[in-house]
Amino acid sequence: MKTQEEKFDMLVRQVNAKIYWGARDQEVLDFLGEHDITGSDADALLVDAHRAKRKAVRAKALIMLIFSALGILFAGGFVAIQLWERLFVIGYGSVLVIGIGFASVASFFRSLVLLLTGETEGSVD
Repeated sequence: MKTQEEKFDMLVRQVNAKIYWGARDQEVLDFLGEHDITGSDADALLVDAHRAKRKAVRAKALIMLIFSALGILFAGGFVAIQLWERLFVIGYGSVLVIGIGFASVASFFRSLVLLLTGETEGSVD
């Protein structure tokens, strides 16, 4: 038989998971109400869950920011080497690398916004 503390810890993990996966606040508050947690206690659990979600969003955004910066450096280096050699060859490789560069720039700015705000609609993953 689980103790009250173990039941509460499990409930906290469930609230965190619901917010992490994009549940609406009212849905989570209704869930907490079913377990006789209302008012400021429910609001505190909700605030903690949103804080954990923002932390997870920022961690994922930081990783994507690093990878997109590497993609930008790779594409920029490729173009710079071709321009340095004064031999810019348009081919499948060039088109692919430039595409990687544009995708990396888009990913970089999206990740930067997520890193600064920590807000995302729906699930973190």
